[in-house]
Amino acid sequence: WIFDPESVIEMGLEELMHLFKEIRDQRPIKDAKIWITISKKLLELGGAYNLLKSLNFDALQISEYLDNHKKDFPYLSGYKIKPLWLRMINDTAGINLENIENIPLPIDVHTARMTLKIVFNQDFDGKINKELRERTQNAWMDILKGSSIYPLQIDEPLWLMGKNKLLDKFAIEHNYKFKEFIS
Repeated sequence: WIFDPESVIEMGLEELMHLFKEIRDQRPIKDAKIWITISKKLLELGGAYNLLKSLNFDALQISEYLDNHKKDFPYLSGYKIKPLWLRMINDTAGINLENIENIPLPIDVHTARMTLKIVFNQDFDGKINKELRERTQNAWMDILKGSSIYPLQIDEPLWLMGKNKLLDKFAIEHNYKFKEFIS
């Protein structure tokens, strides 16, 4: 019922908070309120599918719509969550979105760490600014151009590798310097 806006509204905030607590959500009250807000708007629009259809199943139009309606789609319109939601619609729900390849990779400390290491052979200093974000996003756009892979599809592997510092561990275990490894 959690993915049916009408059922979410019918069950109500208390039931939703209870469910979020059961699944050990870190912020059950806040997340339940967010989910209720989003469900109300989706219900008003005739459901998620109707929203996507009204925006021509175009990832860029959907992204812009969410940007312009942040109040109705709290957190879902955010820098990290929005692109992941678009990827899930495209890849998991099987609703092919036009222009999904033009949605840039969301950059966080983990994706930045991996991109700098893999693409630029640089260490990450822990700081993300506009220049770094654009540089890494543009690099992945260029690398993946013409392939069947689009930038959002590499977010999860980069994030997991960066979070777990897998390349660093590999280099230590095998006495590799990364520069030698990629040469």
